[in-house]
This record gives sequence, structure tokens and C-alpha cells, in this order.
Amino acid sequence: MQTHLIGLKSQLRKEIDMHGKPLCYKQGTFWIHPRDPYFAMTKSAQSADGLSPNTLYYPSVFVWLPHLLDLSPLRCKNAQCRQKNCVLTVKGWNDNPVAHRVVALDDVYYVMTMRVQCGIHTGGCGKSWNLYDPMIMEQLEPALSSAFPAFLTHQSGIDKTVMTLVRAGMAHRVSASGWSKIFRELHVRKHDILELDYLNAIHFIRKRAEALQLAEIPSYMPFSAFDDKDGYAGFSPSSSGK
Repeated sequence: MQTHLIGLKSQLRKEIDMHGKPLCYKQGTFWIHPRDPYFAMTKSAQSADGLSPNTLYYPSVFVWLPHLLDLSPLRCKNAQCRQKNCVLTVKGWNDNPVAHRVVALDDVYYVMTMRVQCGIHTGGCGKSWNLYDPMIMEQLEPALSSAFPAFLTHQSGIDKTVMTLVRAGMAHRVSASGWSKIFRELHVRKHDILELDYLNAIHFIRKRAEALQLAEIPSYMPFSAFDDKDGYAGFSPSSSGK
């Protein structure tokens, strides 16, 4: 997961250098989605390394770089700043973590953004903020800020549509522990469906190899466990919100 996100960050940096914006923006979307399982497995089977489940672990990524869309200068609103309304400058991409995890209905996606800072060299306070910080969001045009899909906490986040569903469920007496069990079932189900897609791809390749009477039928990497941080890296929230 970390390797994939770092690769996406590098790709976005190159696209911005070449085009001024990420290519997904030019295509009319904030999202970078992975290939659908059928196409992911077809491409993997045709690669030099052969069929692997790795691309089925890739999450969707929401690219949040509003300063490239709303060109009005962002200003520091920190009450302790010595220079009021100092214009913020881009500090760079996040590294740890590279992107912020958000819980969706049956999987997770990641928000990738940059940080802006109030420069000390211009008389500012030196503090920095992510581009999804409330202080930044309040300065954006409403149509842009409303496109942001999640409510974020320090460690994680929850999709806005999912939060609406949870609120409606709470109003109808679905408890926090009940929602935790529901999310766990849906997220594990998504993992199991992707594992089945992988096994179907293996079955197809072996069936074809047998029909061609090939001498050797290769073995394949097992699909990752749901909570394997070096593989699928699945996550569902507990009733305590962690």
C-alpha cells in the first residue's frame, strides 16, 4: 500500500510539472481509481512477472489540490500570527503518512494532498496546514469545498455518505457496536470477492494450460489476509471509532 501511494505521489508530481494539474483533473474527476478486477487480472497475467494479486489491493485515491483550481490566494488566519492575512505558500507533499485513510461503505480510500505554510521569511508564524484543514476549506469557493468527500479525524476519516447512513441508523436505534459489525461484514465481504476474482483468474489460466498440455503449471502467490498491512491492508472501524 505504501509503495503504491508513494508511486502515485511521484506520478502526480510529474503530471503537475508537465500540465499544471493532475491528469485526473483534466479528465474531470478528483479520483484515481484502480482497474476493475477483470482488467487488473488480465493485465497482470500478461506481465513479465505473471499473475499476482497485488493490483487487487490498490485503493481508490481522492486527489485534493484545491489551490490548483481556486487561484485566489490562501491566507493565514492564525490568531497568533504576527503578520495578519499572510499569503500561504506550498510547503510540499505529505510523507508520513503519504495519504489519509477514509472508511467507505465496504472498503477504504485515501485522500492525498499537500501542505501550505505561513513563511517565517515573509514575517509569518511558520505554521503549516494540510489543504483539507478547516482554515483552508473556509477560504475556498463553496462549490469546490463541498466536493471534499469525507470527515477527517487525526488518525482516520469517514466518508460523508457513510456518515449520513450511520446517523440515520442511530436515529433508528442501530448501536455503535451494531454499525461496527455491519462495517466489518461488508469490508471482509469485499476482500473475499476480490480473492474470488483472483482465484477465478488462476483457474482460467490453469484450465488453459491443461488444454494446451503444458508440462509445467506455475504456482501462484496466495491472496493476502484482510488485515495484512503488507498486503490487502483492510480496515473497519470499531465501536469506539478507532
